[in-house]
Amino acid sequence: MASRRLLTSLLRSTHRPPSGPPFRNSRSFLHCPSPKGYIFNRIVNYVTSATTPSQPEPVQPAKLLIDEFIGAGVIGKVSQVIGTVVDVRFEKGLPPILTTLEVLDHSIRLVLEVAHHMEKNMVRTIPMDGIEGLVRGQIILNTRSPTILRKSCLKGGVFTYSDGFAAVRQDTTVWTQAPLTSIHPAAESLFHISVDVSDSPELANSFTTAGQYLQLRVPTDDDVSKPSFLAIASPPSLASVQGVFEFLVKSFAGSTAELLCGLNKGDVVELSQAVGKGFDIDQISPPEDYQSVLIFATGSGISPIRSLIESGFSADKRSDVRLYYGARNLERMAYQVLISALLVRDRFKDWESLGVKIVPVLSQPDDNWKGERGYVQAAFSRGKKIYSPQSTGAVLCGQKQMAEFLVSSGKPETAPILLSTIRVVF
Repeated sequence: MASRRLLTSLLRSTHRPPSGPPFRNSRSFLHCPSPKGYIFNRIVNYVTSATTPSQPEPVQPAKLLIDEFIGAGVIGKVSQVIGTVVDVRFEKGLPPILTTLEVLDHSIRLVLEVAHHMEKNMVRTIPMDGIEGLVRGQIILNTRSPTILRKSCLKGGVFTYSDGFAAVRQDTTVWTQAPLTSIHPAAESLFHISVDVSDSPELANSFTTAGQYLQLRVPTDDDVSKPSFLAIASPPSLASVQGVFEFLVKSFAGSTAELLCGLNKGDVVELSQAVGKGFDIDQISPPEDYQSVLIFATGSGISPIRSLIESGFSADKRSDVRLYYGARNLERMAYQVLISALLVRDRFKDWESLGVKIVPVLSQPDDNWKGERGYVQAAFSRGKKIYSPQSTGAVLCGQKQMAEFLVSSGKPETAPILLSTIRVVF
């Protein structure tokens, strides 16, 4: 370094400005086009660069840099965290199944594996580590590296993935076998299913809050079906007192739900423990402070809403509690009448006796229908009732479009919103 500085001083001393008056457009000896001046200029620029601290380049926003150098469809955001899975939304394009994603700006290095493509540029992922502290809106990077699955050495269970780092994940889900006690149609394509968990008190006691869900799989001749996420429709008290879980299941072709809806009384299924935080009713408590509660549900999204209503949230102590329940037609609307061997009961009347006003909304009703038509968000908007944000709560469960409209509409603008974590096929 000292020798370079000495050379710099020597070269600068050999250059003297002209003694005459300066000229506005005159150029120094080192800038003349002669070979000698060119060489001296290059030497001076080189040796002086080491002694002059370089100015740090301005830091660009991460998204701009990534969009410029990697391309669109690489940055996503956490849309929702559902127990042991994470949904991620991308603005453009979706990463392939088994692609490795990485959570940026997180307390630990958290890697996600793409497991399923969903609607609206959304993917469902499996985390490779604990997801404590992961929140909605966190930035996700698509590494574009595939996850390499290897043969499992435990049923359900151990696999490795490769994204430049070695890691191992084990499926630690505890599965409990339980028999079906009843199964019957609840509406078109919907089935009411009861499962006896009285012999598994730990499983029964894991359900503590309306809005929780669990995984269910059906044993088959070869193995077991892929687990299906189901909201628990019954209140927690039914599990703790009678040892029963009840579900409202929509059957669709090729799914575990279709296998489940084809079973008979006495057939055995396998259940995980109940997970999820459920509905945080403390957000709309005490009832005297939140006199209005608006509940919105579509299709089988009524399942956790039933659990909420029958669990009780002091609806009878509030001035206005109403449920907007949307379905295509009356044939697809569950819980109008509960049918069993000993009982025929209109569950809607039971809910209204608890203080919940029911507003059925049909998108494709027949000509005899006199009630609300269209979609629940439109029916709510037509009411044109003004609610106080300070004393109003809302509970949403069902189609994502419905939830997004109601949240963005600002009605009520700053009211507490209790979003269900269950994605409903409707």
